[in-house]
Amino acid sequence: MEVAKTPEKLPLLKNKKFWLVVVWALFFAIWFMPTPAGLEVAGKHAMAVVVLAIGMWLTKAVPPAV
Repeated sequence: MEVAKTPEKLPLLKNKKFWLVVVWALFFAIWFMPTPAGLEVAGKHAMAVVVLAIGMWLTKAVPPAV
């Protein structure tokens, strides 16, 4: 009979929930920052979405298929 193992705590940098919070914080920081000169609001919002998508992909916070 096997004994159930307790999951080990992940180091902070390997914790997917941590990276989800960081990536979403970056998204909202870019979304609500003042619009730089020469950039339209739609361009700033597109940049925020790209940062969100690439950040989640690079940190593997969500599966790549999402």
